[in-house]
Amino acid sequence: MFPLSTAGTGYRGTAIACLFVILSGTAIAASPPSKSSGGKHCLWRVTNAKAPFYLLGSIHVLRSTDYPLPFVFDQAIQQSQLFYFEFDPKRGDDYRHKLEAAANLPHGVEIKDRVHPKTWEYLRSTARGGNLQWTHWKAWVIAEFVLDYPMQNTFQYSLGVDNYVVRKADARNCPMRGLERVEDHVAIDAGMNDVESEAYLLRAIVYASNSEIHLRQAVADWKAGNVEHLDGADQPSVREAPQLDARVLEWRNARWIPVIEKAINSGKPTMVVAGAGHFSGPQGVLGLLRARGYQIEQL
Repeated sequence: MFPLSTAGTGYRGTAIACLFVILSGTAIAASPPSKSSGGKHCLWRVTNAKAPFYLLGSIHVLRSTDYPLPFVFDQAIQQSQLFYFEFDPKRGDDYRHKLEAAANLPHGVEIKDRVHPKTWEYLRSTARGGNLQWTHWKAWVIAEFVLDYPMQNTFQYSLGVDNYVVRKADARNCPMRGLERVEDHVAIDAGMNDVESEAYLLRAIVYASNSEIHLRQAVADWKAGNVEHLDGADQPSVREAPQLDARVLEWRNARWIPVIEKAINSGKPTMVVAGAGHFSGPQGVLGLLRARGYQIEQL
């Protein structure tokens, strides 16, 4: 995700978006130490493809101390000639503009009109310095871009795996494409109804105190290639908004499969890069591809 300009508008708390940007929707609950996957990584190869075809599970924010990345990543990047990301990285500015346009409530409507009175009272009473500039934004925007992150600033978007691969691909003038349109990526958030949007915000507030613990655990699991844990670590579903998490992962995974299959059958060396959460579980990209007869090995 690409942060909006929210200087001076924050209040205490954190956003589950912090983990959304790491795993594209998989929010990690408190868990035991990560188990190693036997020296494996969040990198897979389709072994019955016509040409080298790699699937790389990304962490969207990392620290400088997480580098260098495993050498096998660079090997796979070097072998690839075409790169797919969640959306076309060349359209980052377009994405930000569309997301900002979708952030505002209708004219004359404020967030207090769209959430439970207790939710509004919490937001109002915890606003730093009484600054209420965000009152015309939707609840999911407040969750993602207004709530303070009680995190160390060592985690940076610029150090995320996606950006690392983009730089490598761009240096070789390799074509880069999106698994989904920018409009579809914006709709992950903008498509929430009021109930889903408030549930997203409330879950962000509830899990505020454990945000850095969860982030560090997510990175540890990613480094260990521990997709089994990623699959079992979702936060509890919200009864009032049962489709809240499916819209972030499962629905998108299913929409991506035809794009990925076409790329596999093209015979061109390719790498697909997406949040690591997209590759875990039976409804993950790996499970859906295996169900279609593709043989996949973890590297």
